[in-house]
Amino acid sequence: MKIAGKSIEGMTFGIFGFIVLLVAYYLGSRTGKAKVKAAASDQLANDIEKTALTYDLSEYNIFAERAFMAVYDIGTDEEALYVLFGKMRTNADLLQLIAAFGKRGNFMQGGAKTLGEWIYSDLNNAEVEKVNEILQRNNITYQF
Repeated sequence: MKIAGKSIEGMTFGIFGFIVLLVAYYLGSRTGKAKVKAAASDQLANDIEKTALTYDLSEYNIFAERAFMAVYDIGTDEEALYVLFGKMRTNADLLQLIAAFGKRGNFMQGGAKTLGEWIYSDLNNAEVEKVNEILQRNNITYQF
């Protein structure tokens, strides 16, 4: 059967092929993102292992909770964040804090966010720069 000079079979095949390409693209991009995320996680674990941590692992959970309490409510407790980041002595310390923090929050705050996302959303540029200066003073190369 032909519609406007085109066969229905040809159009059906073309539409089917287009759908297959879309599905393949979607699955490929999801797989690629997962690989990048896994590589970043592996790099984080490797960086933490390279340098001895300054504190027991349980301390990083406490630090992460303090960081969350500083950014969670209305108004950010910048001083609490400055004190907290001042306690980080190595790149491994900061990376372990970021790992312990994970993603926190709820839909009321725009969803769960990483520590870096909270820093960027709650602090202005001068405050972020102060955090980075504190980290740099402690010879930490990671910057927000």
